[in-house]
Amino acid sequence: MSHICEHLQHAALVLTGCGPLKDRLATAYRAHLARVEIADVPFELQQDFAQLRQAFTHERPLFRGEDAVLATLRKMSNREAHALAERVTLLFCTSCSAQFRARNGAISTASPVVQLFATEH
Repeated sequence: MSHICEHLQHAALVLTGCGPLKDRLATAYRAHLARVEIADVPFELQQDFAQLRQAFTHERPLFRGEDAVLATLRKMSNREAHALAERVTLLFCTSCSAQFRARNGAISTASPVVQLFATEH
């Protein structure tokens, strides 16, 4: 889970950088999102992640040297590109929240923090 969160974090950070948004989206996808296997994504996020990747690659390339990512981004409006960047950021937040829940769900009742809380009430 942590490497998924890291890839999403790095993708979100790429999106906050300088340069045209569509270029940043292409870099975020290629350098980080494309490297994540759907099977490695927690079950509750797999559908969202698969839809995100589909949103980056749903157009067929028309020109030599163009791939599905470039074709998709070329056809996107600026508003659609902005919405896609938001989806990346929201998925990053969701994955961090899921990771936090998974870690905290593993805390046993024998934990000193839980025992202290239980003895105070």
